[in-house]
Amino acid sequence: MHSGTDITDVSIWRSYFIANEWIELSVRRRINIGLHLFLIIFVLETEEFHKFCKLAPQSYLNLLPNKNYADEIPECIAIRIPTIASLYIIMILIQYFYKKFFKENFICNKLNEFIDLCSVSNISVFCLRYKKYGYYIHGISPHGQSDVNMLEMYRLLDMEESDLCSKRGLLPNTDQQTFEMYLPSIIHELLKEYRRRLLETAAISHNNNNNKRPINTFGNLNLGELDMAKMVSTYVQINNFLINFIAHMLDKADYRVQDKTSMESMLDFESSSVSQGIGYFYNDSNNLFENILFSGLETTLITLELITFIIVDLLSHDYIIDAFVTYLLSLFIQSLYGRFARKNLVQKTLVDERFLF
Repeated sequence: MHSGTDITDVSIWRSYFIANEWIELSVRRRINIGLHLFLIIFVLETEEFHKFCKLAPQSYLNLLPNKNYADEIPECIAIRIPTIASLYIIMILIQYFYKKFFKENFICNKLNEFIDLCSVSNISVFCLRYKKYGYYIHGISPHGQSDVNMLEMYRLLDMEESDLCSKRGLLPNTDQQTFEMYLPSIIHELLKEYRRRLLETAAISHNNNNNKRPINTFGNLNLGELDMAKMVSTYVQINNFLINFIAHMLDKADYRVQDKTSMESMLDFESSSVSQGIGYFYNDSNNLFENILFSGLETTLITLELITFIIVDLLSHDYIIDAFVTYLLSLFIQSLYGRFARKNLVQKTLVDERFLF
């Protein structure tokens, strides 16, 4: 969503740049699965681990006169599988907590960098997860412009650093840029209406027999089959509609900005009811929009990869094969998610896929 009064004067390259950064952010994971599996193999292939999993106590193995006798003792599955799972979880938690609480707080935080990029680009992001619930990243530049040369950009950033301009937040004199949205249903209905008109135009132009076809307003759009002028007009209308909503300029819908109560934050629910077209923007200091990204599925992905590792180990009894299959599965899921994220972005924002990397 562009931040301005007339988006026809806005350079489209900034929109494409933010769209590409969003796709890159969408497939990012907090866990480096390749490094994790390498360390797992390094630990599991040690002689001490193999001895630990034997169907005999360690003290008995130490008393054997010949090492070959110990090799002939089979491993106990009841010991091997829980031990693998425990090591897997412990090592992945170490990496997760390092990334979450050290690297992202003291080195770099990709989510915060994306929010900063939105402000510098003067573009906001409006994401609907459900019909009435979503996330908003306020990307209005405090300088009111972003199509400037390099020298001017440095000057504007110096002004902001010296606190000589307004702040980046949605509310005056605040820095809060991310929000959870609890919206009135009319927002989703009006967005559907814009898409319905566009799809009706496409259906009429391709329907030589004048037979009406059912229109799925949030279904697949083949942008190559649409009239470019109509598509651009719809793109402008949707952006202007969202700009007016954020600026409190709509008669049918508005919103209030507030904090969640402690109980609401703890139980992750909204107690305020949407009435008379009034929605709520809840201040979000934890970048909860990560929930709609690939990294928001980290717990599910870790569980799936652990189950895969164990199942393959039961079949192969080879840690290298276990890690290889798990790594391939992880890459496949990440690639598949990236394809769906890219397709969803094109369908919902009407950006040209040819400019997405």
